[in-house]
Amino acid sequence: PKAGTVLQREWHGKTYEVKVNERDFTFKGEPYRSLTALARKITGARSINGVAWWRLATRPTPKQEEGT
Repeated sequence: PKAGTVLQREWHGKTYEVKVNERDFTFKGEPYRSLTALARKITGARSINGVAWWRLATRPTPKQEEGT
């Protein structure tokens, strides 16, 4: 996303907002180097894709085998 964009994500009944900067992201006044680092902070998950968590990319749908 372009610098100046504000991303919003609702999770567990709370809305989270992050501001996109030229080289980092700001959440509650603190800079984060990546959306993944921020998603880890919010969720507590160690293995998480920040771009997917912030819903900036869609996950591919699994292919169905022929005949099913």
